[in-house]
This record gives sequence, C-alpha cells and structure tokens, in this order.
Amino acid sequence: MSVNNKQNMEKTILEAAEKLFLEKGFAMVSTTQIAKVAGCNQALVHYYFRTKDRLFEAIFAEKLKTFFSVIFQPQDESLTFEEKLKKYIGAHFDILFSASLRTVLLT
Repeated sequence: MSVNNKQNMEKTILEAAEKLFLEKGFAMVSTTQIAKVAGCNQALVHYYFRTKDRLFEAIFAEKLKTFFSVIFQPQDESLTFEEKLKKYIGAHFDILFSASLRTVLLT
C-alpha cells in the first residue's frame, strides 16, 4: 500500500469515526461500524489505531490542535481585548460548525 493510500485510508477512518461518534456517542459505536462506514475491514481500523480509544484520541487531538493554533498564533497588538475575544469565540464556533457540517455532508 502506498503512502498516499495509507494516508487516505487513515483519514477516511477518522472521518467515519468522527461522524459516528457525533451521531451515536462514543459508547454506542463499535470499530465494526466504523469500518463499515469507512469502507474497509475491521482489521484495518485496528492496524492504524489499535483501539477505539486511540481513534477517539486522534480525533480529539486534531480538534485541540486546530483550536489552539488560533489561540497561540501571533496576535495583532492593535486589536482591543473585545476584538481578540470575538476572534477566539469565532474560531471556536468555526471548529464546531465544521464538525457538524462534515457530519451532515457525510450522511
């Protein structure tokens, strides 16, 4: 399997897991269901992520990375506190919106 195919499959599995976690909740989703939505077999899910917990951690880590990249980027010092706060809140809602929009589009 080429590196590109591997990255595509990992991304597909992550997207399928995120969709199912958002729809049903972590406890109600199995790796079998994730594999079915991703279009692969369960062994491949376990090969890339080992456990459902690690799969969730990968999704969560990516969301945190996105969120904190906005918070810790160099700030324009000319912005007021209120403008900075609006920017942070806007970034937070952008993250939430992109996750829910992706769920709707994947359904």
